[in-house]
Amino acid sequence: LALGAALLPLNPTSGYFLSTVQSPNSPPLSGSSGTLDMHGRAAATFLLPPGLPSSAVGITLHHAYVVLQPSAPGGVAFASNAVPLTLTP
Repeated sequence: LALGAALLPLNPTSGYFLSTVQSPNSPPLSGSSGTLDMHGRAAATFLLPPGLPSSAVGITLHHAYVVLQPSAPGGVAFASNAVPLTLTP
């Protein structure tokens, strides 16, 4: 997905991808939108609610981040590589 001069290595789907973009800082990605510290670092958390169906076990979700900067082309200064997260019991 091209975002200004950056390339976000994720497939924009109408499900999970869209919900994470439209509802930042909402479960399961609490703290997913924030400000970098003076060292250029930040952290996000991933917390699944209890009682997920067993069919969710083994699903792999890929996550990446972007650094927004109004002066950058398209407002995006950087996009990370995708990192997999596999749901386990």
